[in-house]
Amino acid sequence: MKKITTLLVAMTICLFAFSTASAQDKTALVPLPSLDDFTKGKDGWAFGLGLGVEYETAYEGSDEFGLELQPAGAVQWRKGDNIFYFAGEAFGWRGLRNDH
Repeated sequence: MKKITTLLVAMTICLFAFSTASAQDKTALVPLPSLDDFTKGKDGWAFGLGLGVEYETAYEGSDEFGLELQPAGAVQWRKGDNIFYFAGEAFGWRGLRNDH
């Protein structure tokens, strides 16, 4: 009986999760949400500059904490549904291959 109850609960959870996912009719974003789009959907170059604030320990296991300001920036080039980018230490490409 315990196995049947566990199985029914798992199936019910899966059904709710599937219906929620299938109800979302959103088109894919270019670039993906993991990357900010400085081009605002237009072809060409775009730049982003910023400043990051980091509050961390002096070294791992230390009781001393410090505040540190770090510059941040990104360069992007967009052509249609493709974006090539350089942000911090990351260089990459994002693109949309298909609408489905």
